[in-house]
Amino acid sequence: MSSSIQKTILIVDDQLENLQTIVDMFATESITYNVIKAPNGKIALKIIEEIIPDLIITDWEMPEMDGIEFIKQLKKSNITSDIPVIMCTGVMTSSENLNTALNAGAVDYIRKPIDKIELIARTKANLNLAESFQKIKSLNESLIELSQFKEDMTNMVVHDLKNPLSAIINIDLSSDNKEKMDIVKYSGYTMMNLVQNILEVYKYEQVAIQLNKEELNLIDIINKAIEEIEYLAVQKALEIKINIDNKIALNADVNYLRRILANILSNAVKFSPENSEIAIKAKLINNNQLRLTIHNLGRHIPINHQQNIFKKFGQAEKKGQGKFSSTGLGLTFCKMAVEAHNGAIGVESEENKGVTFYLMLPDAKMQENNSEPNNTVFLKESAIHLSIEEKQQLKQVYSQLAALYFYEVSQFKKIFVTIKKENFGNEKWRTALEYSVYNCNEQKYKSLVAMINE
Repeated sequence: MSSSIQKTILIVDDQLENLQTIVDMFATESITYNVIKAPNGKIALKIIEEIIPDLIITDWEMPEMDGIEFIKQLKKSNITSDIPVIMCTGVMTSSENLNTALNAGAVDYIRKPIDKIELIARTKANLNLAESFQKIKSLNESLIELSQFKEDMTNMVVHDLKNPLSAIINIDLSSDNKEKMDIVKYSGYTMMNLVQNILEVYKYEQVAIQLNKEELNLIDIINKAIEEIEYLAVQKALEIKINIDNKIALNADVNYLRRILANILSNAVKFSPENSEIAIKAKLINNNQLRLTIHNLGRHIPINHQQNIFKKFGQAEKKGQGKFSSTGLGLTFCKMAVEAHNGAIGVESEENKGVTFYLMLPDAKMQENNSEPNNTVFLKESAIHLSIEEKQQLKQVYSQLAALYFYEVSQFKKIFVTIKKENFGNEKWRTALEYSVYNCNEQKYKSLVAMINE
């Protein structure tokens, strides 16, 4: 046998002496089988509900449910359809009978009176074939999953790169506008972070992350991470509050720590409702351990999804937060990088209370300086509004905007030329509308268009 695991064989026959004969034949073998007996097909099906055998040997003619009907019932279920069945009979022995049994789903045929050598040989052969079949089936399923994964992965990467590239390519550079340069900067950060996450997650699955640790001021690293997501935070009118003592420092790799924070903040910004708040807090616990939390008011993550989001390509449900997509590698990278620092990362979420990501990092301390605790508030631009006059202007193009799919960039450009030329709306509304199209944020686009009729 190719496997050392004890095999279970179910014998189905209405004649007790036949059952016992087969049991006795198996008992003389050096290989120990777990043999179960049933007097007919109906009882055998009930036994199978509790125990799935590796092989079934069944009689043909039995009361209540014969062997052919029994096999047909097995083949109807995905759970039992692959169990090999040997038909064993002393009456239905013609070639036509053999064909009937095989067509019903039997894999082999033994005539009574049973020959021990034939029984054992066919049993071993069919058990080995069944085991090989399961291995091939499992491999095939893995290949199908891999193929689907590659397709999904390609789609996600293309989508994640398409949005920032679209923002850069379609930007109007005819005027010197800081807002437009911010779009380019944010898009560059987004693409670079995506590429780095992909490269490093695969690299560090094979080898350990090499850290270049130095003493870092926590506030300085947080501020650098905020620079990478600031543009999107502005567009969503988010308020980022930092409540951290300026004196907190830790021994860490500056590049990895910045990227850890940038990835978590990027998720927080993406999934936060507009005009809401992101809170960043940190404190020292157990003398030299840092606990840092980043809280947002985004959609609740169910507890059964919370561990999946740290797995490669794992994504929590994002419905209702626009059309943001992600390869799911950002948080995988974070987990790898945090654990390389001998730390831990996790998520906490309650219904209607948002989501909190937390980091636990060692080698933290309070620097000796006289600075005050940092209670910084990054108050982002106020919410977008349209005056009555601006709404009246925009109603001239409302039907065109409302009928447009948010991803129809070329058609949008034609309408947007009119909006800019006639100076419809206001600069903030126009910039936000342009950004929502170039970044494929359907929810944002629809909300901005809907403002015209509010």
